[in-house]
Amino acid sequence: GVGLGLAVWGILSGFLQGPAWLRAPASALAGFSLGLGLCRGSSFWNPKLMLTGTYMRPQPPAEVQGSFREFERWASQGKNLYFRDGTTATISVGEAGQDLLVLQINGKTVASTEYGDCRNQLLLGHLPALIWRAVNAGSPSRSLAQPLPRAVVVGWGTGMTPRALARHPFQVSVFEISPEVLDASRLFERFDSPLRHPSFINTVLGDARLLLRSVETGSLAVMTSDPIHPFAAGSGNLYTSEYFGSCLRALADRGVMCQWVPLYQMPAEGLKSILATFASVFGRTWMWHVDKDILLVGVKGEPHFDPLAWKAPWGEDVAADLRKAGFTDPDSLWDARLGEV
Repeated sequence: GVGLGLAVWGILSGFLQGPAWLRAPASALAGFSLGLGLCRGSSFWNPKLMLTGTYMRPQPPAEVQGSFREFERWASQGKNLYFRDGTTATISVGEAGQDLLVLQINGKTVASTEYGDCRNQLLLGHLPALIWRAVNAGSPSRSLAQPLPRAVVVGWGTGMTPRALARHPFQVSVFEISPEVLDASRLFERFDSPLRHPSFINTVLGDARLLLRSVETGSLAVMTSDPIHPFAAGSGNLYTSEYFGSCLRALADRGVMCQWVPLYQMPAEGLKSILATFASVFGRTWMWHVDKDILLVGVKGEPHFDPLAWKAPWGEDVAADLRKAGFTDPDSLWDARLGEV
């Protein structure tokens, strides 16, 4: 690192004796190359400092009092298992304890194997699928020659949500903007049950807002959206009436939309705005409370909700997943509702 930086600096410094028009850019490049070499060769270059999310903290952590050295020691706790600077974000996976993995995007934790996070990730897949079954109970049965209904997940995360949805009879597509997230999620596979039909999931790289424009109107049975917290740069666009309207357009009649909304780090006015915006697009909206978050569920049109279809027994794979999320039967899942908007 240092040697390479000095070598490049030495070559460029020769240009400093040349024509005037070469001196300024040569000087800048020489300084940059030397600085880069020093950083790469220095023990002070600690990737974990990039993952502390200082932009989210108005004050230093309570555990840190005093010097930068103390802050660096605090930031270096735990084991870093994955770190990549992508074109859209910095993605990392850390080990914060025994069997506790944390997925971070730009230093913000977006998913983990903590019990509450796993509940959310599983329900984001299972809940809209079970609601879809209840509101489409009167529809003609699908023949074996017909393709499976289509479903879309916005955001791959750890992969738990797409796999949960794929345990139901859907052809699942996942819109993910960061290829590094797909790579990092392999570390979480051991915490989830394998799929019997992994070919039922395909991933599409790109911005979900743009990808939704290519989805045929009325072609989706289910959409579930788990973006980053709305205060993160660029994520607020996935909580707008325009975005929810694009989701509604893509859904078929009696299609189901599920939207994750955080309760933490969320001012009351911000939460009210998101709830009102979602309800203004989907009308009747159910809310499920899951630890420190809520899940909003809306249905396109005015479908009949069949309580008998809701209470129908779960398949073996679905039941195993939902038991991990703390739900033993359809009644216990229904009782987790907060109410309606």
